[in-house]
Amino acid sequence: MGASRKKFLGELLAKDGVARDSDERESATTAISTLMAARGLWAVRVHDVKPTRDAIAVVDRIAKTS
Repeated sequence: MGASRKKFLGELLAKDGVARDSDERESATTAISTLMAARGLWAVRVHDVKPTRDAIAVVDRIAKTS
C-alpha cells in the first residue's frame, strides 16, 4: 500500500474545509500504515521509515500481549 502523504489524508485532516499540506501528513501516514500492517498487509510505502517501523512494532507487541 502506498498511502504516504496522499491527498486523501490531507482531506481527512482538513480544517475548515482546507486540506492539510503534504508535508503535514506524516502522522496520518504512520497511522494508516500501522492500521493496514495490523490487518495483515504485507508491505507499506512510506517516506519516513523509522517512525512507521516503530509504530508497527509497538502495535504488534501490544497485540501479542493482549
